[in-house]
Amino acid sequence: MPELREKEDQNVWNFLFSVVFVGLATLSIWNMQRVYGALPTNISVFDAILIVLAVFRLTRLFVYDKVARFVREWFVQKKMVLTETGAMVETTPFKKGLRRAISEILACPWCTGAWLSLPVVYCYFMYAWSWYVIFVLAVAGLATLVQIIANLIGWQAELGKIAVGEHDSKCG
Repeated sequence: MPELREKEDQNVWNFLFSVVFVGLATLSIWNMQRVYGALPTNISVFDAILIVLAVFRLTRLFVYDKVARFVREWFVQKKMVLTETGAMVETTPFKKGLRRAISEILACPWCTGAWLSLPVVYCYFMYAWSWYVIFVLAVAGLATLVQIIANLIGWQAELGKIAVGEHDSKCG
């Protein structure tokens, strides 16, 4: 079955962002070669895991967390809506343009993760102080994973109780 989607004119912006990403990657590679005489090729498994967890945590921060919502809202249209419960903010993406492209990147964990991995890896290889920042982010990322797993187990247990009819008002 053919895919049916709303017409959008974002291909130019998507292409430009791809070019910028490749350009930044190339620039970072060039700078590391200039500084070290060659590309760094040795990284411990522990540090690689730390980098992965740090990028995971940063990605969740920018894509999902309330504390970074203000960043995401720079790239959407906001409108105040009055409801029975009070004033609410309605956000809608721009129809096209730079802000639409950035909004789409920030809404996509895979895209945001790719973009954030570039500065995290670059800083890891270029600046000694970044190891501490990456370590802190990795600890937060691991704690986030533990919380997600605990929630998943709890939800599965609740669904299991409902399925067998054991869930009642005594459960809180």
